Amino acid sequence: MPGTLSPRYCLMEEKPTLSSIEVAGSKAVHPEFRKSSAAAALDCEENVSELVADFAHGLNNLLSVILGNVELAQSSLPPDSKASKLLAEAGKAALSSADLTRELMESLQRR
Repeated sequence: MPGTLSPRYCLMEEKPTLSSIEVAGSKAVHPEFRKSSAAAALDCEENVSELVADFAHGLNNLLSVILGNVELAQSSLPPDSKASKLLAEAGKAALSSADLTRELMESLQRR
């Protein structure tokens, strides 16, 4: 399932496995295990990417609600009122957050 693997799990050191065999004091890694380790790392990266994308999508939804309410509240206030100016600042902050979210998504797509 997308987004179900904790990023904390992915960032931990690998758990010890039977992927290596002691041979005369040196370790020989079976190619199959090397492939499975690489596949696990790729799966982990994909899961983290999906988790971040889900988070960014949810954040954008929340920002849309915030911006809509800011605009609605501003429309019922005189433009020069203190409340209207404060709402304008809140709107700017929400737009900046949306820009950061967009940058995050673009960086995920470049990977």
